[in-house]
Amino acid sequence: MYKFMKKSIIAVLGLMLVFSSMSIIGKNTGIYSVFQLNASAEESEELPPNRRHINHLPKSGNLGGNFRYKFDEETGKLKIFGKGDMPMGNIPEFLSEEDMFHDIPEIKSVEFEEGITSITDCLFANCENLSEVKFPSTLLDFGNNSFKNCTSLKSIEIPKNMKILSGGAFSECTNLKQVVIPKSIEEIEWSVFEDCTSLDDIVIENDNVIIDHNAFLNTGYYNNKENWDNGILYLGKYLLDSKDDIKGYHIIKEGTQVICKMAFCDRDVEGLAFPKSLKTIQKEALLNCDTLSYVYFPNLTSEFTNSLPLYDFDHKPVDRTVRLYTDTQESAELMIWGLENTLEYHFGEKIPLLLEINTKDITMNLFSTCKPEFDYITFIGAKYDVSYSSRNEKIVQVDENGNVKAVGVGKTYIICKTVDSNGNENSVNCNIEVRATREQILFCVAVIVFVILVICLAVILIVKKVKRNKNK
Repeated sequence: MYKFMKKSIIAVLGLMLVFSSMSIIGKNTGIYSVFQLNASAEESEELPPNRRHINHLPKSGNLGGNFRYKFDEETGKLKIFGKGDMPMGNIPEFLSEEDMFHDIPEIKSVEFEEGITSITDCLFANCENLSEVKFPSTLLDFGNNSFKNCTSLKSIEIPKNMKILSGGAFSECTNLKQVVIPKSIEEIEWSVFEDCTSLDDIVIENDNVIIDHNAFLNTGYYNNKENWDNGILYLGKYLLDSKDDIKGYHIIKEGTQVICKMAFCDRDVEGLAFPKSLKTIQKEALLNCDTLSYVYFPNLTSEFTNSLPLYDFDHKPVDRTVRLYTDTQESAELMIWGLENTLEYHFGEKIPLLLEINTKDITMNLFSTCKPEFDYITFIGAKYDVSYSSRNEKIVQVDENGNVKAVGVGKTYIICKTVDSNGNENSVNCNIEVRATREQILFCVAVIVFVILVICLAVILIVKKVKRNKNK
């Protein structure tokens, strides 16, 4: 029994010695087993040194399938050859399956052969010296994050057959200044140009591209205050995004045709008046707008109605009333049934742009002047006319600018009336009480006493004169 235990201990010590020596050899030679690589990837975001960076890129190699590349060390130019979609596997051992040519500073320019239709995700991410890329006309997909953080890249020419710009494809390309998005593009996914801080010239040739609201986040265009209007970002016919802290009631700029994906998601807007030019509201543009209560669609369609945030996460009607105004006449096809307590229809009505007027009661001194304050709750940028009138001009008088003068003691009110550009009227009464001050009261008493004394004196004099006349 003792001999068996002794042999077991020796065997265990031997195995431990073998594994420890293998670990030392692996670290010194850069050799890792598949299991070690998988474990390191799961345990840490940092990959082992021999996977993250290579000191020298071979002049040529196979990329799997019919794909191969050639690299010119002197010019830093990389050419990729092949047909169809680039594979994700069967790539050279010196390139990570996830990173491909990721983070290789020797690469300065890239050219793809005609016939290539897609690029592997993250293919050239972090290639800091990559300044020129020539895409084939056959390319249909850039791949996610394919050129992320290529800080030397100043311009790109997007192939005119491409349909989708994949997520993060050119994010953090801080020297990219101009981009033309051709008519063929149907969708611009998340963060495609995010953090391209020099990108301030953007042209979108298609009038109905699905655009994620952060596709141009923190670009030069995004950061230019002149491109924002009352917390809303416009790009030509597109409404791209809105500020996180946007509130209140907003009139969307005339000429806007598309409200982009998630443009008002989670915003505290209370009213939106859309223009006649509106054609499309993209998916989740109004998602979680929990305070939205006034909406105006000049030309209502079922698509617009269905875009309204009328349900919560459990698909239960929201606990508020959404007032929907439209120039369109009533139609059953435009109505959503079962929401009688949530959606209030106003067919054939223009939305009131001035929703409410608030004011406070005023107490004035006799013969004083003041200008009452009125709080107008209105759509930002709304136009309206204001007029004032007095209920009793013997107590107060008011001019066209709202200045009030107290001319008598008592209680009355002035009327503030508005008419907005849609012809909707609104009004509010401002209650006014006019009082005499203590000094004014004493003065009045003194005047009255003086008048009484004068009258009494006059009476006495008259009486004396009458008596004299009788005595004569």
